[in-house]
Amino acid sequence: MSSLCSWRVVTTLLVLFLCRPGAAAADVVRILDSNWEAAQARIDLIEQAQGEIVLSYYLIANDKLAAMYLSLLRDAAQRGVAVRLVVDAMHNHIPSQVQEELLRVGVRIKEYHTLECKRPGWINRRLHDKLLLIDRAEMIIGSRNLDERHFGLANVKRHLGIPTRTRYIDRDVYVKGRSAEQAGNYFDCLWSSPEVRDTRLKDPLLQSLIQDDKLEFDRLGNCARAPDGQCRCCQGAAWLAAATPIAVDCQPLLRDTWIDWSVGEVDVGCVDFLFDPMGRKHHPEGISPRIHELIERAQHSVFLESPYFTLSTTLKQVIRDARARGVAIRIMTNSLASTDQILVYAGYSNQKRFLLNEGVELWEYTGPARFHAKSALIDGSVAMVGSYNFDPRSEHLNTELAVVVYDPEFVGLLTASIAENMGHAHYIRPDGRAGPQRIHHPGAARAKILALQPMRIFAPIIRRSL
Repeated sequence: MSSLCSWRVVTTLLVLFLCRPGAAAADVVRILDSNWEAAQARIDLIEQAQGEIVLSYYLIANDKLAAMYLSLLRDAAQRGVAVRLVVDAMHNHIPSQVQEELLRVGVRIKEYHTLECKRPGWINRRLHDKLLLIDRAEMIIGSRNLDERHFGLANVKRHLGIPTRTRYIDRDVYVKGRSAEQAGNYFDCLWSSPEVRDTRLKDPLLQSLIQDDKLEFDRLGNCARAPDGQCRCCQGAAWLAAATPIAVDCQPLLRDTWIDWSVGEVDVGCVDFLFDPMGRKHHPEGISPRIHELIERAQHSVFLESPYFTLSTTLKQVIRDARARGVAIRIMTNSLASTDQILVYAGYSNQKRFLLNEGVELWEYTGPARFHAKSALIDGSVAMVGSYNFDPRSEHLNTELAVVVYDPEFVGLLTASIAENMGHAHYIRPDGRAGPQRIHHPGAARAKILALQPMRIFAPIIRRSL
């Protein structure tokens, strides 16, 4: 890691110390619960970028919605905006032809933890970020990947009699202010770290021609010369040219709106940007220690919202200590009916008895979609939103991002948003049964119920990877 990157980390940590309730700087924060708002805000921010766009994403799909955003990034690069993208290598589904076209126009792309024989441990440590940052001044951060399923565009289907809930319930936040600059410092360190590699294209000859700027194009952007008469980047250009705004929640997404998403929103004074410095887990100023510290400082109440909730050893002790202080703790996660990770639910199921015996209030989301938001509320005065699941994988393995807001008005808005999701959840009684029917796993397909028990036996073996 370069000395410059280390200095940026020191600077960021200093800013985090100064960025606390009562600090002079002011950030503006807006909750993006609506799929349409989350999609439209991303369009507007990319179109309004003047100097720089950076993105760090766990998943970029090969679908119409991702194509729309990639076409916007291409347009931004063509008008002179510096565009950099980091995507997890195992979840980069951008067609190689499209990546070639993006590289040609100046979009820089890197992958996190590409599969390498000399680094076998990388396969289990993934980039779980969901960050769009514009001009180091505005950002969108939360739980949505660039995938139609996270914007309400996939239908509930059945496969072998099992409901396949491919739509997700997510939450993002729009932030404008100093915390966006902290996010930029984080991205710079990620970009220059040995954890990422330039994207690997399937056509080495074309890749070298693009890098050496030896391809010739006519005034319409079509290839005038390419190896063997084939032009894969022209295919990518056509794919991007066909990408047009679509409708989300029956509302059309629009170009050139010039909406200012900060107008009329909550001025919260200051926002903490949480991350793991230089990608290192267990750093004293890393995201997990900071989140655990928030819970340890709670005096009255804690609410944790996570689609994949599994107690690590540390979180288990933190919750036990909080309950000993008399702190009321409420947790909401997916039910067996709604989860898309039965093994993770099995790990949580093994811990239900501990949680209920400690007096923790449990709620399980029932559908009709999959629950995917990740948030926390502390004492009615502190709120957290991000990509962080309360599980060992987020604590020990994956990169994660979140923002912490110290503002009662924003906490009230987030509380109302969470209450809407809880309207689709069952309360788990002290005997472990759910809802008014007082049964185990209401609404779950029989195949899932049958698979749960053997997975409960296997889950402790891979507990740190859940």
